[in-house]
Amino acid sequence: GGPGAGRGGGGGSRSRGILFAVVGSLLVAATMLVVRHVGTRVDALQLAASFHLFSAAVGATALGLGIQQPKLPTRLLTVLLVILVSASSFVGQPLLTYSFQHLPAARAA
Repeated sequence: GGPGAGRGGGGGSRSRGILFAVVGSLLVAATMLVVRHVGTRVDALQLAASFHLFSAAVGATALGLGIQQPKLPTRLLTVLLVILVSASSFVGQPLLTYSFQHLPAARAA
């Protein structure tokens, strides 16, 4: 098989993955520019909290519209990993925001 053999990745899912990665990268770059523009006029924790509130609202909307179906993890390890991702995201976001607010752009990136 080819490079995607055994991973269940067909051409369509690979293209979709690449598209999502490119769009995600562009959105992250736009976020960095906005944070640099806002500067220290808004606290890093406030920016992170608004990010997470917006993410929760988008997730709730997707669930309400049936776009995304909830999948509850059944294994303890999976539950712990989901909690770890959530906690590290909430702690990491203000740290990243703070670095983009206070460091020179080249160093922060």
